[in-house]
Amino acid sequence: AAIEAAGLGIDELPGEGRCLIARQSFMEGTIVMKEQPCVRASALEVAQEIENDPSLWTLLRCSENQTAAEIKDILQPYLGEVGGQCVLFHAFSMINHACASSLEENVCFSILDTGDQRLDDSTWVSIIATRDIAIGDALRISYAEYLADEKSRTQRIELHCGGFCKCSFCMAERSDKNVHQLRCILPHAACCLHCGGGSANLHVGSLIYIHGLSSAEYNGLHGRVLKLVDGERCLVHILSQGHEQELWLKPAHLLQVGDATTSLR
Repeated sequence: AAIEAAGLGIDELPGEGRCLIARQSFMEGTIVMKEQPCVRASALEVAQEIENDPSLWTLLRCSENQTAAEIKDILQPYLGEVGGQCVLFHAFSMINHACASSLEENVCFSILDTGDQRLDDSTWVSIIATRDIAIGDALRISYAEYLADEKSRTQRIELHCGGFCKCSFCMAERSDKNVHQLRCILPHAACCLHCGGGSANLHVGSLIYIHGLSSAEYNGLHGRVLKLVDGERCLVHILSQGHEQELWLKPAHLLQVGDATTSLR
């Protein structure tokens, strides 16, 4: 009922399994849905909570005759870790994966990355649209957002993505184009790209995020600053749909997310 009330549904996607799907459109910045997680010190404690009332966790396909130990194995691909605690969502566990800042990633969590608030069962966590979401779009977030364990990320990608991620970043990396330097891994906790965080001190070599253009074609892409002219124009190297391009853009449309010292892959 909560899923339907939020304007969402659950569909089976070929090769990906079940996923939250938009039944209505959402504008960038919209709170799509809120949910309270189950937060415990260990995975077994989370499993014991579900064993007490599996009817509250039907999306995870846990049945009444399963022990906590059996449930723990089922939960492993869904468990997150925040502040050293195990975190499990019910409806949000149906969000599928796309790598961070790929064209397909379209939601983020409201508080999981900030560290400003300790999570417990009473905490309302929101998923927020990081770009416009159309009717029929699958909700996608980077599992690296809260799945700290690499094995859990791998299991969940295998469960929801048919074995490997098919986002624009990963498909481009499987092509014969050398686009690795346009995919940025920040070595520190990044400010949310959709909340005005980041630095305005652009320079040659800065890794940037493009936003606010009247045409949506390039919004949401990463690139690198090649040239600055009088602080009013920037020549930016980007990758769009597998093709490398150079664009002249105003600094107001560029949000710095790293520089030449940032580690890349």
